[in-house]
Amino acid sequence: MGKRLDGRRRRVWSQKELDEAVHAGRAVFIYDSAVYDMTRWLPNHPGGRLAVERLVGRDATDVIRVMHPQDVLQRMLPYFRVGTFPAPEKNPLPMCSTDTSNACQTPDQSWHKDKDSNKDKGTDGDTISHDFRKLNDQLHEAGFFETRYSAYVWEFVRLTLFFAAAIYLGVANPFRYAWVASAIVLSMFWHQASFVVHDAGHNGITHRRGVDYVLGAFLACGMGGLSIGWWKKSHNVHHIITNHPEHDPDIQLVPFFALSERYFGATFSTYHNKMLHWNRVWRLFAQFQHYLYYIILAFGRFNLFVQGWLYLAFDADKYRRNLEIVLQCCYWAWYSYFLACLPDTTTRLLHVLLSFVGTSILHVQITLSHFGMPADDGPEGECFAARQLRTTMDVDCPWWLDWFHGGLQFQALHHLFPQLPRHRLRSIQPLVIEFCRKHNLVYTYHSFYECNRMVLSSMRRLAIKAAATTITTTTTTTTTI
Repeated sequence: MGKRLDGRRRRVWSQKELDEAVHAGRAVFIYDSAVYDMTRWLPNHPGGRLAVERLVGRDATDVIRVMHPQDVLQRMLPYFRVGTFPAPEKNPLPMCSTDTSNACQTPDQSWHKDKDSNKDKGTDGDTISHDFRKLNDQLHEAGFFETRYSAYVWEFVRLTLFFAAAIYLGVANPFRYAWVASAIVLSMFWHQASFVVHDAGHNGITHRRGVDYVLGAFLACGMGGLSIGWWKKSHNVHHIITNHPEHDPDIQLVPFFALSERYFGATFSTYHNKMLHWNRVWRLFAQFQHYLYYIILAFGRFNLFVQGWLYLAFDADKYRRNLEIVLQCCYWAWYSYFLACLPDTTTRLLHVLLSFVGTSILHVQITLSHFGMPADDGPEGECFAARQLRTTMDVDCPWWLDWFHGGLQFQALHHLFPQLPRHRLRSIQPLVIEFCRKHNLVYTYHSFYECNRMVLSSMRRLAIKAAATTITTTTTTTTTI
């Protein structure tokens, strides 16, 4: 058995054999010049099967390195190795296109950069990928990926205080309209808890998949009623192919928002596995999307409930589904009992509405770094690091506001290194700026106000174009990624 396994791992694959395996429906990809077959593991993949499917047939080295803990790469991944893949004589990694002027955008400069600036000219993509991997290794060696647990002590103290205050104000009702304060504080608890869930979902706390998953599930499912499994399924795809109209579920928000001109026709969603057909209702929403942006996001929590229920009921991915269902039941038990302690039905309904709408600042923070950036295919063969920097921007803020943004202010840095503990993100910013300058890549970050202005401006531009569209029955073809 061992000899057969060793022989299989030493098998040398050709590009033709790789293509044939893909066409036969096998989930094969290249990692560090070796071929891996994840076909049988797809339903059990903690990040969802779609995250793997987006890598099929490709050199996925950069994505796999930054998205997985070291123990997974060293202990589990070797079991799926089915051979080696000879490196091409030239350009072994995808080419990527970058800008060759104004390499880094910084807050202390007076500039206004075209959003497509990273697409203007080409450069040697394998050099960028090589240096990106080198930077990733340097950060590991320097200890940046080591979690500063003292920061999480404060995180959990703050969460405990918020939750206890919300329950006390609602149940004890110590003063008139105490339920209003209770709803506000409860929304703050959910807002801050989401950042810890985000860290855990990326294995960014203990860097142990099982421990981080349980921790994230407890806060997301048990304390918030949301599905961490659904979030991981969509969020991992978002990280792999950020802002792509056909593949990234985070921008497939029609009918409410049309974030790419590609939606002004018919586009196939690989995430939802269906065609998205432009119609009169979608066009009506799109014409006013820049006015509706904050209003629609105010009710985002209701949508998260629905998406989580649909995932748990019908999705093929099944990693720890039973744990999520049990924790969801716990959430609805304690939350229903808490609401029953409020004075009357009207107060209960208003408490739910106010606490849910209060979390809308989180939805603004989540979308701010992407809605104002390019949403297109990008240059052919664009490498991982270049795409993340082209489609993501950071929010510049003073260090004492980091707790409020929960790491989401450094989305571009986070997209480059998803498992890096968020309390370390500010520390690596100078290193990323140096990397961008070396390769003429644009690293974009603005003030919170300017980011909001850019998002609304981009949505308004698309709204004007949406109003001029006509409804047809034509279809488009799917772009292979």
